Amino acid sequence: NLALAQEVAGHTPDALATLKAMSWHGIPDVDTARIELLRSRFDLFLGDFNGSLASADKVDNLGQSLGLNLIRAQGLQQKASALERQSKSAESLAASALAQGFYKAAGDKRGEATAMLMSGDVQYDSGKLPQAQATFEAALALFRAVGHKRGAGITLERIGNDHPKH
Repeated sequence: NLALAQEVAGHTPDALATLKAMSWHGIPDVDTARIELLRSRFDLFLGDFNGSLASADKVDNLGQSLGLNLIRAQGLQQKASALERQSKSAESLAASALAQGFYKAAGDKRGEATAMLMSGDVQYDSGKLPQAQATFEAALALFRAVGHKRGAGITLERIGNDHPKH
């Protein structure tokens, strides 16, 4: 909770230091996955893409060993973000697609839409504008279906950025 409070207050380096300073020995694997997910997010924010990727892989592996696909989906989504920042488009799209599948199987439309948004970003950055547009439209439909206004707004911005200039 302290690390989250530090992040919300804009002190992400302190939040990461808090996670690293604490002893996590003996905690359940599901809690370890949650901590690694935070670490991955903090590292991504701070530009440590390799650190983010390593933590995301730990989350995915823990989710797999526990048989918890939503944990895997969260780890894969973080992995897709780190890979995208490293300009590894194909790998990012693959991780995002796996995350989307896990979210869809669980009925988590918001998670599925968020993973789709990452795929659309990678497609856009790769110059695949028609595919990006279609992906953004699909994500928008899911965000609207669950009433997630912030996600819908972010997606509408992406659609606007993708729209050809006249």
